[in-house]
Amino acid sequence: MRSRSKGKGSLFPSFSNKKDGPIQRHGPGDGVITLNVGGQNFQTLRSTIAQNEVLRDHVQRAEGDVEKEVDGDPVVIFVDRDPKHFGTILEYLRNKADGVYIHPNVARRLLKLKDNNDSNNNSNSSENGEASNEALIAKSISATSFIQLPNDSKTLTELYFESIYYNIPELTDRICSE
Repeated sequence: MRSRSKGKGSLFPSFSNKKDGPIQRHGPGDGVITLNVGGQNFQTLRSTIAQNEVLRDHVQRAEGDVEKEVDGDPVVIFVDRDPKHFGTILEYLRNKADGVYIHPNVARRLLKLKDNNDSNNNSNSSENGEASNEALIAKSISATSFIQLPNDSKTLTELYFESIYYNIPELTDRICSE
């Protein structure tokens, strides 16, 4: 990534400084980025964008082409996508950056450990126990989602395709479990 200078320091701090490591949430270099998604502006932090490789790469490529600020205003980076679900994508990434996140695989492992512990404590087991365990896992996985998913299938389908575009497999899996 090329960086342009303006006075003291860089116009665009990089997402990762080889000396200091990744951007610290709300720390130095975690500035505000304005994204214009399909004509609608969204503002977020660099550390939020850093949570997603697709967005991070897009922003870095766009910043590499920027020569200067436009009339003293910060540069707005255009993303050629429909803005309808971008707020949900950002909410997901913000929560992930803030640590409000339990990965579905972790939830499955925790439930498996709990189930093993419970089965060691109870010598009675039944075939219904396995089915209820699956229901418990499904319920737990749905609880790991830290964003409210839409209820209607058309909107879920649209969000599904956005999660594929932005390469967010955890969100894609969560939508598929609905």
